[in-house]
Amino acid sequence: MKPKAVISLLLCFLMMFVFFVGCDDSNGDTSDESTNDTSVTSEQSESGEDESSQTVSEDPYTDENGLYSTKNLPEFNSEWVNYGEFRVLVCSNEEQTTYFSEEIEPLYSTTDQVIIDGVVRRNDWIYDTYGIVVKAVPVVNVLNAVRLEISSGLDTFDAAMPFMPSCAILAREGSLFDLCDFSHIIDLDAPWWDQNATEAVSVGDKVYFTASDMTIMQKIVSSGIAFNQDLLASYFPGYNIYQDVYDGTWTLDNLYTKCKLVTGIIIDDDIMDENDMWGIIDTGPSFFYGCGEQLVTKDNNNYPIISIGSTVRSIDVAQYVLGLASESKTWVATVADWTNRTDIYGTVVKVFGEERALFMALHFSAVKKLRPYGINYGIVPAAKYNEQQDDYYTKCSAAYAYGICIPLTVADPEFSAYMCELMAIGGKNYVSNTYYNVVLKSKDFIDEDSEKMLDIIFDSIVYDPAVIYGFSGLNSIIPDLITAKSTDIVSKLDSIRDSVQQSIEELIADYED
Repeated sequence: MKPKAVISLLLCFLMMFVFFVGCDDSNGDTSDESTNDTSVTSEQSESGEDESSQTVSEDPYTDENGLYSTKNLPEFNSEWVNYGEFRVLVCSNEEQTTYFSEEIEPLYSTTDQVIIDGVVRRNDWIYDTYGIVVKAVPVVNVLNAVRLEISSGLDTFDAAMPFMPSCAILAREGSLFDLCDFSHIIDLDAPWWDQNATEAVSVGDKVYFTASDMTIMQKIVSSGIAFNQDLLASYFPGYNIYQDVYDGTWTLDNLYTKCKLVTGIIIDDDIMDENDMWGIIDTGPSFFYGCGEQLVTKDNNNYPIISIGSTVRSIDVAQYVLGLASESKTWVATVADWTNRTDIYGTVVKVFGEERALFMALHFSAVKKLRPYGINYGIVPAAKYNEQQDDYYTKCSAAYAYGICIPLTVADPEFSAYMCELMAIGGKNYVSNTYYNVVLKSKDFIDEDSEKMLDIIFDSIVYDPAVIYGFSGLNSIIPDLITAKSTDIVSKLDSIRDSVQQSIEELIADYED
């Protein structure tokens, strides 16, 4: 169920949009829109805006130059200038070495320079236009920090970006504002908010957190299948993998067949491990999502429902994926196959980087780690179940995606909401488009076909509510069966169905309370 914009003209030059799930706009601000057009401006070569930014647009979310604009926002409250700062609670790099926040304030020298530049330009725009300094408040554990703030009555931040499962915990504890309470400020239908994420995390008419272009983590933890172009040409001369994607013939069977031909022993020690040759390195769940299935979807009331097992296709897909995964030593490797257990996920990158794997299912966080190897590789979406499947689907590992939320303890929730909207608009123009168009398209995947593949991948991101809410272990049902080398999805699902259903009902009750 996709959010649909309901456009109502309140005054001759004020346009408001209301989120589809019935957000109450009784708090709507009917004051005049600011006469000062605070649209973001920048150059394509520096910030990586969409090509549309170079042409005149009639899009209600863009200005006359096609740039994402603040024209639909109510007037900025001049008293907010006295706050001086907008403080965002974020994950630091003290313990989290991969999925730490780099997009609120430039804190780390390891961040790509163009991202640093984009963050600075967005923050400078906010300061120059509104007099507010954007500050990151980095902590080791955002969930614990929010709980401490609530229990101790502190005032250390104005908004928070926990990982989505932590957001779900806070929402169920009654610690977050419903973002729909700010529908006069926050437009969840705007292109700088992720409607796919909102669809997944919302329950009924409540949206306590979601993803936006205030962060780029939801892009960083989305996935594709990288392939070694030189190895592919060597093993399969004349084969054009991109054409398979375009033709709709890039399927799991296609992938499996090629991987089977490539996998083999390099070091003859009777052990297939990181020192040997693999068709693909993956864990299996991404195959399931690439087939267009989910563990949990929504009903007509926007309540979660168990999806896996509800159709014959979902069982067929799960059994097929599990059957392929059970042949792990013949075509696919997982971290469970490594002999050296010191840095199992670093070994994944190393094996692919040292050209001992034809394919690697990757999060885009791995792209930076592959750069030192200097290999020639491209990207394609996750393979389809079969050629009859219409579209490609991309799994977002939402366990490591950030949710944007406003805890109940913030000093001025209206200010927080306004700044979250500004950060998302500025982030869309300066940061997320820079990551997508400059870092990925112009640095890491520079050939024309790979760029088209990125468009396919990022246009089809799937957030599974089960990954975010857990639902009594339903989120781990596929990995658990893969570990057990079992294809018996039916028995496993039957054994947990009652507890999963109870967990869903408890979630709904918590949200409706």
